[in-house]
Amino acid sequence: MIITALKGIDSLLREFINLVDNNPSLVALLAGTFIFIQYRVQKKSEKINAAKLILQEIRYAEHKIQNFKNHGSYNLNQKVLPTNNWNHNISLFVKELGETEIDQISDFYSSAQRLDELLKATVDHRNTETLTPSQGPGNDSGIK
Repeated sequence: MIITALKGIDSLLREFINLVDNNPSLVALLAGTFIFIQYRVQKKSEKINAAKLILQEIRYAEHKIQNFKNHGSYNLNQKVLPTNNWNHNISLFVKELGETEIDQISDFYSSAQRLDELLKATVDHRNTETLTPSQGPGNDSGIK
Protein backbone atom coordinates (compact mmCIF):
# COMPACT_ATOMS: atom_id res chain seq x y z
CA MET A 1 0.00 0.00 0.00
CA ILE A 2 2.80 2.45 0.87
CA ILE A 3 4.67 1.46 -2.28
CA THR A 4 1.56 2.12 -4.37
CA ALA A 5 1.18 5.58 -2.76
CA LEU A 6 4.84 6.39 -3.44
CA LYS A 7 4.46 5.31 -7.07
CA GLY A 8 1.42 7.58 -7.35
CA ILE A 9 3.37 10.55 -5.92
CA ASP A 10 6.28 9.79 -8.25
CA SER A 11 3.91 9.70 -11.20
CA LEU A 12 2.36 13.04 -10.20
CA LEU A 13 5.78 14.66 -9.85
CA ARG A 14 6.82 13.44 -13.29
CA GLU A 15 3.62 14.79 -14.82
CA PHE A 16 4.16 18.14 -13.07
CA ILE A 17 7.75 18.33 -14.33
CA ASN A 18 6.60 17.53 -17.87
CA LEU A 19 3.88 20.19 -17.60
CA VAL A 20 6.43 22.78 -16.46
CA ASP A 21 8.94 21.80 -19.16
CA ASN A 22 6.34 21.90 -21.92
CA ASN A 23 4.55 25.10 -20.81
CA PRO A 24 7.02 27.84 -19.74
CA SER A 25 4.36 30.49 -20.37
CA LEU A 26 2.09 28.78 -17.82
CA VAL A 27 4.91 28.89 -15.25
CA ALA A 28 5.44 32.59 -15.97
CA LEU A 29 1.72 33.23 -15.61
CA LEU A 30 1.57 31.38 -12.27
CA ALA A 31 4.66 33.17 -11.00
CA GLY A 32 3.26 36.54 -12.10
CA THR A 33 -0.05 35.80 -10.41
CA PHE A 34 1.70 34.86 -7.19
CA ILE A 35 3.82 38.03 -7.25
CA PHE A 36 0.76 40.18 -7.96
CA ILE A 37 -1.20 38.63 -5.07
CA GLN A 38 1.74 39.13 -2.75
CA TYR A 39 2.06 42.77 -3.87
CA ARG A 40 -1.64 43.41 -3.18
CA VAL A 41 -1.46 41.83 0.27
CA GLN A 42 1.63 43.88 1.10
CA LYS A 43 -0.01 47.13 -0.07
CA LYS A 44 -3.13 46.40 1.96
CA SER A 45 -0.99 45.75 5.03
CA GLU A 46 0.93 48.99 4.39
CA LYS A 47 -2.34 50.93 4.17
CA ILE A 48 -3.67 49.39 7.40
CA ASN A 49 -0.45 50.21 9.26
CA ALA A 50 -0.44 53.77 7.92
CA ALA A 51 -4.08 54.26 8.96
CA LYS A 52 -3.29 53.02 12.47
CA LEU A 53 -0.36 55.42 12.78
CA ILE A 54 -2.38 58.37 11.49
CA LEU A 55 -5.22 57.61 13.89
CA GLN A 56 -2.75 57.34 16.77
CA GLU A 57 -1.20 60.69 15.86
CA ILE A 58 -4.60 62.38 15.77
CA ARG A 59 -5.56 60.88 19.13
CA TYR A 60 -2.23 61.96 20.63
CA ALA A 61 -2.69 65.55 19.42
CA GLU A 62 -6.29 65.65 20.65
CA HIS A 63 -5.14 64.33 24.04
CA LYS A 64 -2.47 67.06 24.32
CA ILE A 65 -4.98 69.77 23.41
CA GLN A 66 -7.59 68.39 25.82
CA ASN A 67 -5.02 68.34 28.65
CA PHE A 68 -4.26 71.99 27.96
CA LYS A 69 -7.96 72.84 28.05
CA ASN A 70 -8.45 70.94 31.32
CA HIS A 71 -5.35 72.16 33.14
CA GLY A 72 -4.74 75.56 31.56
CA SER A 73 -1.03 74.89 31.10
CA TYR A 74 1.16 73.15 28.57
CA ASN A 75 4.73 71.90 28.55
CA LEU A 76 6.18 74.02 25.77
CA ASN A 77 8.92 71.48 25.08
CA GLN A 78 6.40 68.87 23.93
CA LYS A 79 5.06 68.90 20.41
CA VAL A 80 1.35 68.56 19.73
CA LEU A 81 2.20 66.47 16.67
CA PRO A 82 5.67 64.88 16.94
CA THR A 83 5.34 62.97 13.65
CA ASN A 84 3.35 63.44 10.45
CA ASN A 85 2.49 60.15 8.76
CA TRP A 86 -0.40 61.79 6.91
CA ASN A 87 1.98 63.73 4.66
CA HIS A 88 3.89 60.56 3.76
CA ASN A 89 0.85 58.32 3.23
CA ILE A 90 -1.95 60.52 1.89
CA SER A 91 -1.73 58.82 -1.51
CA LEU A 92 -2.80 55.50 0.04
CA PHE A 93 -6.18 56.95 1.00
CA VAL A 94 -7.15 59.00 -2.05
CA LYS A 95 -9.44 56.27 -3.42
CA GLU A 96 -11.23 55.55 -0.13
CA LEU A 97 -11.68 59.06 1.24
CA GLY A 98 -13.65 61.87 -0.31
CA GLU A 99 -12.28 65.33 -0.92
CA THR A 100 -13.93 66.68 2.23
CA GLU A 101 -12.41 64.01 4.47
CA ILE A 102 -8.95 64.49 2.95
CA ASP A 103 -9.26 68.27 3.44
CA GLN A 104 -10.37 67.85 7.07
CA ILE A 105 -7.46 65.57 7.94
CA SER A 106 -5.00 67.81 6.08
CA ASP A 107 -6.37 70.89 7.88
CA PHE A 108 -6.01 69.13 11.23
CA TYR A 109 -2.38 68.26 10.52
CA SER A 110 -1.66 71.78 9.23
CA SER A 111 -3.19 73.35 12.34
CA ALA A 112 -1.25 71.03 14.64
CA GLN A 113 1.96 71.78 12.76
CA ARG A 114 1.30 75.52 13.00
CA LEU A 115 0.63 75.17 16.72
CA ASP A 116 3.96 73.34 17.12
CA GLU A 117 5.70 76.17 15.26
CA LEU A 118 4.11 78.74 17.58
CA LEU A 119 5.12 76.72 20.64
CA LYS A 120 8.71 76.53 19.37
CA ALA A 121 8.74 80.28 18.71
CA THR A 122 7.48 80.87 22.27
CA VAL A 123 10.22 78.66 23.72
CA ASP A 124 12.85 80.39 21.57
CA HIS A 125 11.57 83.80 22.68
CA ARG A 126 11.62 82.81 26.36
CA ASN A 127 15.14 81.40 26.00
CA THR A 128 16.31 84.61 24.33
CA GLU A 129 14.80 86.72 27.14
CA THR A 130 16.42 84.52 29.78
CA LEU A 131 19.86 84.59 28.18
CA THR A 132 19.92 88.28 27.20
CA PRO A 133 21.44 90.43 29.95
CA SER A 134 19.31 93.37 31.09
CA GLN A 135 20.70 96.88 31.11
CA GLY A 136 19.45 98.48 34.28
CA PRO A 137 20.40 101.66 36.22
CA GLY A 138 23.46 101.12 38.37
CA ASN A 139 24.28 97.87 36.69
CA ASP A 140 27.46 98.61 34.75
CA SER A 141 28.17 95.01 33.86
CA GLY A 142 24.79 94.62 32.22
CA ILE A 143 24.10 91.52 34.29
CA LYS A 144 21.29 91.51 36.77
